Amino acid sequence: MTRWYFGLDPKAIQDGHYPDFFRGQQAEFPVEASSASWKAAELSVPSAQRVDGCQYDVVALVVAVEPAGWVLDCGILVHGVGPLPDPAVGSWLTGRARLRVSVAAPSHPGLKRPWYVERVFHRVEPIAEATDPRLLMVDVEELGWEELAFTDSWHDDEGQADYLLECVAVGTL
Repeated sequence: MTRWYFGLDPKAIQDGHYPDFFRGQQAEFPVEASSASWKAAELSVPSAQRVDGCQYDVVALVVAVEPAGWVLDCGILVHGVGPLPDPAVGSWLTGRARLRVSVAAPSHPGLKRPWYVERVFHRVEPIAEATDPRLLMVDVEELGWEELAFTDSWHDDEGQADYLLECVAVGTL
């Protein structure tokens, strides 16, 4: 059983694409991959090694290139838009990518799939001590995640929460 961690923008809920997510639910959605560092790679095996949050070091096979974007296999099917170094079907790519719940995806088979949401998190920013008590400073080294029972996209962090869903693909439980 492989756990995946997907970022979630609260606007995906606020705009009506999804209801709020909660721990223990089954939800169906496609996954979007975004990266500014795609590079051509040699023939390999699809993989995604989690770095932090929803960031992964990805090795992926280009499965489809369509006007609406491309589809990659990195162990799961993901889609995205933007330039690829070798956009030919059958070519291999590598890069650090953010995997997020998608609101718009090509209609490629298998891209939208059911997931079991094991846990829900939102980013917290601990406050570091400052010399001036009127200043609030974020300690970037201590950024972390707090577990929630469910998203509350209109109220968490005043509607600006940075969510993370810990998921398992249904059928692999």
